[in-house]
Amino acid sequence: MRIKWLALGLGLLLISTAFDVPARQPGGFDPHQWMLEISQAKQAPDYESLPEVPGENYAVNYSSKLDDERGTNRNPHAGLEIQYWIQGEAIRAKVWLSWSPVSSRKWTALGDYLMRPGEAVRVTRLPRYGFIPFQLKIVSAKALGAAPPEVVNETPSLVVQGVDQDRAQYLLTVHNISPNAVDAFVASVFDGAGRCRLHSLGTWSGHFISPATVTNIKLEFPVPGEDDEGVVGAGGNSCFNSPQDAAGMPLADASSIVRTPKIVIEAAEFSDGSYEGNDREVAMLAARRLGRRIEKPKIAALVEDGINHGQPDGLDKLNSVLMQVKALKVDVDSVALDSLKARFQGLPVPARQALGRDMRNGELLEKGTFLTMLRAYLIQLPSKPEVSPSLKQWWESTRGRCNFFQQQSCSETE
Repeated sequence: MRIKWLALGLGLLLISTAFDVPARQPGGFDPHQWMLEISQAKQAPDYESLPEVPGENYAVNYSSKLDDERGTNRNPHAGLEIQYWIQGEAIRAKVWLSWSPVSSRKWTALGDYLMRPGEAVRVTRLPRYGFIPFQLKIVSAKALGAAPPEVVNETPSLVVQGVDQDRAQYLLTVHNISPNAVDAFVASVFDGAGRCRLHSLGTWSGHFISPATVTNIKLEFPVPGEDDEGVVGAGGNSCFNSPQDAAGMPLADASSIVRTPKIVIEAAEFSDGSYEGNDREVAMLAARRLGRRIEKPKIAALVEDGINHGQPDGLDKLNSVLMQVKALKVDVDSVALDSLKARFQGLPVPARQALGRDMRNGELLEKGTFLTMLRAYLIQLPSKPEVSPSLKQWWESTRGRCNFFQQQSCSETE
């Protein structure tokens, strides 16, 4: 099963992945030509890729997107779970309402639907629980008339060989011509209104792009009101140019001018410690990676203590560790920050001052990813009666960095 969490409150968690392009499905139904559209009143639609092969189960979990009749999340303890898969020439989708705490394993079935390309269904049972109905629809993967993006590349060793797109994201084909592997890079994606989404990409282990390798990278579009860094003025080449605290703000009148969509590859970090690109983005990469390295042992210590002490292994212990890590205070190490500032002392003063925030974002990324993966494990347990809840088994299998029920995701990108 592939699981995706939406609206987590920490945009850093929803960053793109590099992958190999799969072969087309045998038969008449090609899942690459279609997407699942999930829409609710007063919100921009979400578009989800379809499973690559029959029998593969995809899942989407909505948390804070579950709005009530007044347009607010009336019950923060409720989530919407959508599981879908290929069935013949159609997509079958089952929808549940889930309730917290996850240890209670409470699920309310809302519907079982079969949709063919172009067909839509409404999840009509939600109003009885006080929530606005959702619509599910199978739509073409490519929007008609979508403008191709301009590509600006600040990294000489990464050669862009092509760009494709669907309704949710760009697919960037990149050739790393460097003798060194790429461990991380930064890219900004602009839509036609100038709204920007920052992508900070990397790996949990190994390399993001090996030397002399061609890789496909997904870069998701900005989504007004949630996954964006705000509106950047004309000519801006980075999400860092957006006004402070502008993320999620409505578009200004001056931003109504239609612009050419744009992808800017801003910086890359290589396996030998070298960098290419803009100094500000390079420093941000280093600060976030340092923050992750600082936070990781703090989380590991809490988990190891939980495994070795306290109540017997099981749901109570899993939820106890979840709450402990959630309460873990994120502090920026002043010594590490001073060392980082000394390394990038040529940056303008505002950029050097922002390094502490970037370090903190790295720590939040490490913590948030752990919480996301543990919650995903707890969410999926009710549908896996053959699996005994175990903190020890979950930790040894995932280290808090991937989906327990999809072990191959451990080798994927952040």
